[in-house]
Amino acid sequence: MKFFIPAARDAAMAEEALDSIRRFLADQGYPTTARRIYRLAFTHDCEHFDVRVGGRHPGMDDDPWLTDEPEDPDLRCLVVAILEGSTIPCYYICLPFRGVIRAYPWLVGFHAASLVEDFEPEPAET
Repeated sequence: MKFFIPAARDAAMAEEALDSIRRFLADQGYPTTARRIYRLAFTHDCEHFDVRVGGRHPGMDDDPWLTDEPEDPDLRCLVVAILEGSTIPCYYICLPFRGVIRAYPWLVGFHAASLVEDFEPEPAET
């Protein structure tokens, strides 16, 4: 899968969005590697999840941080980016209201992941 960020109009906008997300996370103490992850399968509280960028994270349907918020439930579950922590052994699932515009991301420990699929590498410039 070629790299994208949901709702980005073009590759330049996707890059800007990714940079903004990375800065926001770093400002909260969650610096990231340069890795670009498309899909992450993991277990959380004995429940198996398989999430992809652009898809839904069903675990957010009843997130206690958001249950009193007026946001659209489909938007609250949208996976915007999946990043790898550089100082904490975790993957960060970034959703609009968890890691993109406010709050911290959904954290998944490396040990809980059963599958990690990266986006296709970008072609080298010549």
